[in-house]
Amino acid sequence: MNKILISGSEGFLGNFINLSQKKNNLTYAENPEKLLDKIKKNKFDLFIHFGAANRSNCSTEEIVRDNIINLYELLKFKSFKKIIFIST
Repeated sequence: MNKILISGSEGFLGNFINLSQKKNNLTYAENPEKLLDKIKKNKFDLFIHFGAANRSNCSTEEIVRDNIINLYELLKFKSFKKIIFIST
């Protein structure tokens, strides 16, 4: 069975996956700190990131930092075999 880590589960798509899937092989990271902690301590077969930002509340710099730069930093841990990056 694949171990799957999901971040961004509070947005529309992430919440849909959260509600519709059996949770026996899914691990959710509720916030960036918990995400980092889970990546440091575990290996996953798949990492799915549901990135999203409300453009009316965020600057372009914040969107790039939260959805691209932070993901790049997470890749350094090499804690997963595959990544799916979804951003709305």
